[in-house]
Amino acid sequence: MGGKRVGLARTERLVENLRRELALGGASLTGNKQVVMSKSAAYTLAAEDSGKLIQQAGSAFTLTLPAVSTSAGIVYDIVATAANDYIISENAADSNVLSMVSVNSSNTERDHAFTTATLSSGAIGDKCHIICDGTFWYITYTANAAVNAA
Repeated sequence: MGGKRVGLARTERLVENLRRELALGGASLTGNKQVVMSKSAAYTLAAEDSGKLIQQAGSAFTLTLPAVSTSAGIVYDIVATAANDYIISENAADSNVLSMVSVNSSNTERDHAFTTATLSSGAIGDKCHIICDGTFWYITYTANAAVNAA
């Protein structure tokens, strides 16, 4: 009879572990790593890219954001792995949906309702964090030099 109780206790632990895993959506609280994606040419970001660390490599090019109206909750982290003037652009269907705070060695800039953010005199390690609320894309840039809004 003691063997059955041990088996039952083990089964209960397995069920509890499965319940926790399902509650976390299968994500682990430890050892979780951000997926890294490298781009070296013009690319339109997709919803599936949300949560990834996107490396901008090689010559200057444009990353285009998805349509703002279908992107609430999307998050991108982007880092320059080469010294170039990379561009973040809104989708062609949008109009002035970018809002940005950029911090560089000499200035903090705030811009609202524009279409492109261009890294000026980009340096390796320049980075931006982009989030969407379904109305605007909010960009926080930490860069070597100015990020120009146009």
